[in-house]
Amino acid sequence: MKFSQMPYSRVDIDGVAAKYQAFTQAVKDAANADDVCAVFDAHETLSRSTETMITLAHIRKSIDTRDEFYK
Repeated sequence: MKFSQMPYSRVDIDGVAAKYQAFTQAVKDAANADDVCAVFDAHETLSRSTETMITLAHIRKSIDTRDEFYK
């Protein structure tokens, strides 16, 4: 896939924060290590996705700093 073909969607900060709170509660409520590992995996998936979108926005804005979309 070319960089220009990579899809970008704006990160919903409130949604991400809510998911992190849910992860915290899920770890507190975990019955065993497998439950904690499942939460960790979900966290890693969310983190990778969020970081990818942030990186794409940063790169695309630095390519053309006049693009209003990335402000």
